[in-house]
Amino acid sequence: MSNVLSGPMRNLFLLCIVVWAVVACAPVVSTVSAPSATPNTAVMSFDLTKAPIRVGSVFTANIRLDNVAGLAGVELQVAYDPAIFEVQDADPGKDGVQATWGTFLKPDLVAQNLAEPARGKMGLAAVQLPPSQAVSGSGVLATIAFKARLAGSSPLTFDLVNLSTSSGTPIEYVLQNAQVRVRSE
Repeated sequence: MSNVLSGPMRNLFLLCIVVWAVVACAPVVSTVSAPSATPNTAVMSFDLTKAPIRVGSVFTANIRLDNVAGLAGVELQVAYDPAIFEVQDADPGKDGVQATWGTFLKPDLVAQNLAEPARGKMGLAAVQLPPSQAVSGSGVLATIAFKARLAGSSPLTFDLVNLSTSSGTPIEYVLQNAQVRVRSE
């Protein structure tokens, strides 16, 4: 019986697994809630819909990364109160509930893009592989669409974040979590 993958395809597959393992196993470098970034520290934050959020409305949360250098891999988990709002599926043609990848990182391998609606969690993980170049600067990593279910307030937080270079070196960062207020109709 012959192998399904051989030669260059097998090597590419193994490289993808190694890069994903490096990103997935990289330690959390910083979990600071308030911005105290130095000029060389990346900042991950939420950029929320500006209009008042009302029960029944759909709003978006862009996951922004600013001031990053050499980003090739990202793993993150977002937490929210599922009684207050729920993730809307960005790709109903696929199993599960997904977010939309932004334009900043152009992932060659998506290891995770899946919400756990009952737990109020959204997990994302992806890497850019050679020959793609690592990215530097600022931009939107992903966009999560939510539907407001009940009036109230819920934190929108980063529970887990790992950022890494193409060599697997962790990238230092600070986090800016958000508070989402949903108004009654």
